[in-house]
Amino acid sequence: MGRPRKIDAQDTKARLLDAALELFSTQGFFGTSMRQIARRVGVRESALYHYFPSKNAILEHLLASLGPGRVALIDAIDVQAMVKALGVYELLESMVRMMIAAWASPEERMIAKIVLTEGARLANEGGPAPQQLFQQSRSRVAKVFQTLIDDGYLIRAEADSVALAFLGPLMALRITHLVVAADPPDVEGLFREAERHLKHFWKTHK
Repeated sequence: MGRPRKIDAQDTKARLLDAALELFSTQGFFGTSMRQIARRVGVRESALYHYFPSKNAILEHLLASLGPGRVALIDAIDVQAMVKALGVYELLESMVRMMIAAWASPEERMIAKIVLTEGARLANEGGPAPQQLFQQSRSRVAKVFQTLIDDGYLIRAEADSVALAFLGPLMALRITHLVVAADPPDVEGLFREAERHLKHFWKTHK
């Protein structure tokens, strides 16, 4: 039998990641075995190791594209161009809406649950360290605020602290409305509370 076509391999890899994400979120990262992931997809455990050498590698891959990893999209924002086109408040509002829209997806809700419930143990046992990924996310957001501060749109302050003031309440709202909430999540309620937070943030920092 020949080697699987590239498109088949990509489909299998995607299905393995989907299965792992669901199992990690329902029975825990440490409560899930490689065998269970392979069985969920219908492949041999040996085939799973062809794609991922370990459970840690699977979770690292998930974290690189979901959760904190998704904030990498902020790097593509041309802050000055968007301010010119939209305005400062509207730029911040679009960032909030972009984050909430991403967080509300089933995949993001699952990855958030994993990080919230098992993040500390992962870090202690040599797994992916969610804390480092969150710090990277905060640093990316801080770059946006550094530009806004340098251009005189926000009061002079340490950009990293401003990013924390912006993100902290949003993360708390995310947990309340999306991670520990019953299905279906109250996304509209989250948008309303996030809008109130943004108005307060704007009054404080403009």
